[in-house]
Amino acid sequence: MDYNNQLLNIASQNIIYDVPLSKWKLLKGLDPNNCIWDIGCSIVKISYMDDFYAEMHIEALSNIHSALAPIGVAPKLDWIAHKSPYIISVYEKIEFKEEPSAFESGEALAKAHIALEYIPIRKSFPWDGFYGEPDEFRFLIPLIKDVNIHSKSKLLLDTITCRPHTNPVHYIHRDLNPGNIIKSDSGVYIIDWDMTHGGHREDDVAMSLCCLANITNSNFEALSFCREFLNGYRKQINADWAIIDSPVMISSIALAGLRQAVSGWFSDKGNMSAHYWPNILNRLDFAVNVCVPSFSSMPLS
Repeated sequence: MDYNNQLLNIASQNIIYDVPLSKWKLLKGLDPNNCIWDIGCSIVKISYMDDFYAEMHIEALSNIHSALAPIGVAPKLDWIAHKSPYIISVYEKIEFKEEPSAFESGEALAKAHIALEYIPIRKSFPWDGFYGEPDEFRFLIPLIKDVNIHSKSKLLLDTITCRPHTNPVHYIHRDLNPGNIIKSDSGVYIIDWDMTHGGHREDDVAMSLCCLANITNSNFEALSFCREFLNGYRKQINADWAIIDSPVMISSIALAGLRQAVSGWFSDKGNMSAHYWPNILNRLDFAVNVCVPSFSSMPLS
């Protein structure tokens, strides 16, 4: 029995829904840590989770979806349980209509930030690079042996000049890639909050731009996407830092690039063969093109 089928059996035996296995449609099976199925009216997800984090994870997801589902920014979380070493969850199924625009995506993230402002933070991670600050990267970058990552990371580090941190601190998504934002007939939904932790709004916006805008084909398109995303964000939250050429935004995008590439290199012990590495390198390039003027002929404003 292959790994996906093992997870299928575990999930089907533990959820509260009686759905024949023939009705389970695998949606995602490449990530060794989780699988996702469409079972008709719901989405089932099973994720590997260390027992130490399981209770924190369940409380975080329950609180986040309770806050966001009523305002139509995330699906309902119908059921979640810890079956060691897995978290099994059942979500409302959101019917895909079309790709949301950059403006709609930014507006949805801002709505989520507003709704999460007063939700107590019950889950976070000890620093392992992905949440590091500039001073920590100063010690890491010189150790990187990949010439491309090393040289571009040094450039990015020099552009981080403004880190005042916005308030309030609350749950942020941190992984708003194209697969995690869905437009349906009823609105724009942000899904897959598994990487959530307590953080700052500007960092969530910057990482979202790195994850979403890197898929475009030119610097002009990437910067146009950023402006529209930030316009949508400012429709809900009138933040003076949320413009593409503000020192806070430039510094946050540069840091997001470091958190992707430098942290990824150390996490994977210098092995860049995994299927997600092209995305990481695209995000690094996006950050460099936006933050280092000599790398791009496109003015920010």
